[in-house]
Amino acid sequence: MSALVASLRALETLPGSVVLALVPDEETGGEKGTGWLVEQGLLDGDACIIGEPSTIYASFVGEKGVCWLRLKARGKPAHGSLPMLGVNAIE
Repeated sequence: MSALVASLRALETLPGSVVLALVPDEETGGEKGTGWLVEQGLLDGDACIIGEPSTIYASFVGEKGVCWLRLKARGKPAHGSLPMLGVNAIE
């Protein structure tokens, strides 16, 4: 996490962009996780920051870590079957 903070502080001098990929698919087989994002061309970069380097082994898609964040979003919740009744807090 401290590497991410340092990278964000240096953002003005870094070429390219910083992408934060949060994927909730680890507990259900990872079919739509980070590997899928890479395969679909939705993540592209020259390097990555691993937030939880607990071993000396190479990183693979499927490695887990944790990052606690406090976020505020405005929207209106709705059931997944009736999304038109809600307001998407992300878009």
